[in-house]
Amino acid sequence: MNIPCCECEKAGAVCCVMRQVIITDKDIDRVSVYLGRTDFYSFEFPEAWYLEPCYDPDWLSLVLQPDGKLKVLKRKEDRSCNLLGAKGCALPFDVRPRLCQLHPYMHTAKGIIGLDMTCLISREDKVETYLEEHNMPMDKAKEWQKELYFELNREKEQHHNHRRYFNGKSTRHQERR
Repeated sequence: MNIPCCECEKAGAVCCVMRQVIITDKDIDRVSVYLGRTDFYSFEFPEAWYLEPCYDPDWLSLVLQPDGKLKVLKRKEDRSCNLLGAKGCALPFDVRPRLCQLHPYMHTAKGIIGLDMTCLISREDKVETYLEEHNMPMDKAKEWQKELYFELNREKEQHHNHRRYFNGKSTRHQERR
């Protein structure tokens, strides 16, 4: 299966260009096993447009790290995804980050809410047929959405427990003095 990332990028589409693509720890595990390296992501402060999520009020609280940064795929100087090559994405579809697999579906913590109309796929005459033919049907998108939010919530809880542990430990240490 070959999702037309390269055609989209050449047409100036924005899913692989100009976006900070959020990744989860599980995405990192999956991609690093495939690539044999872990230098494909970084932590960046969110761009201004990212701070106003128009359709998911919970998104920022799930993706912002404790230091206010986002865990994202690295980008090239032209701001395109570092994994986007001349023939499209360097990753097989099943290895890509959940957010990439979900595109062009728009989502919230509650579920799929539609298609991103900036995506060239959403402009196809028979978009549902196209998505089915490219192994991206709605039922799979619903699974990916659940997995993405499960992973994001799990990471948020781990950060919270980590902070609580260290805050409690430093408090106990101070009490002994």
